[in-house]
Amino acid sequence: MISDTSFGYGTYKFKIKNRVDNFDLNTISGYFTWDDIARYSATAPDIFFREYDIEFSYSNDKFIFNNFVLRNEDGEFDLNGQLSLNGQEDLKLNLNKIDFEKNKLYSSNFNALTFFNIDETLHSWLIFNLLNPKSEHGQGKLFLQEFLRILKITDLDKGEWKITAETGRIDILLKRDDPECIIIIENKSNGAIDQRHQLYRYWYKEIYYKTKKVDSSFYEKNRNRYRIIYMPPDLFKYPDIHSVQKPQDEYWARLEELPNKMPIECDIMPFNEFVVNWLNACLDKIPKTNHRMIEFIKQYFEICRNL
Repeated sequence: MISDTSFGYGTYKFKIKNRVDNFDLNTISGYFTWDDIARYSATAPDIFFREYDIEFSYSNDKFIFNNFVLRNEDGEFDLNGQLSLNGQEDLKLNLNKIDFEKNKLYSSNFNALTFFNIDETLHSWLIFNLLNPKSEHGQGKLFLQEFLRILKITDLDKGEWKITAETGRIDILLKRDDPECIIIIENKSNGAIDQRHQLYRYWYKEIYYKTKKVDSSFYEKNRNRYRIIYMPPDLFKYPDIHSVQKPQDEYWARLEELPNKMPIECDIMPFNEFVVNWLNACLDKIPKTNHRMIEFIKQYFEICRNL
């Protein structure tokens, strides 16, 4: 694919449908950006070929992931390649031009969170910690209420919320008894596959047990009370059909009143949009004197935005 215009700095994504570590031993798979300005300039040195290559190959029966960077004459490219081998390859390339003077004054290219492997589980715990009014962040219900406001949950100031993370296999669960409200959050920020009947089981255990309702119209009318939020890394991933279907084993076969498909529709909210919008809404409401919290939110904002 060749473009006559430059797309500039930003995020470049390559989607690979098959596992690259299952390629034929004699195969080399390569992905790269390319700027051939030197071709049209008799005086431009070869280093003007601003290029970033990613190659997958085998060497001595070992799978290899190679990065090759050819920078411009000032060395001003900050390039980062990320790879996840999860059966649905997601290769992301970030190209950012470094402003050395700005970085010297503000360390704008430094983010302490990049030194940690923030997987789906850690993302869930970080979000849980912010949502929890009793957390050490000291902001009370600020993060929780902004979160609920985006979801259009009513009666924000009523009742007590119980919030859990990674309990009963549910990533994040928000529950309130009076007025009753249940929000299930399935965090797929790293693009993990759906387990069979996963969302159906969550609905049955947490929502159906309370409502005893199997009519989809009931949940449509009560979207401000019962929600299942599905957060993939981007809009390319949706819940697998088997995840919302009723299991077929002997136990479930006895539950004849249950529908074959989960009657509540999932809300598809990409992690890199929903969480970023939520954090952005909270940022202006944190006291300006709380530099520690503000800086943490900004750094986590960057991590989420670049998923």
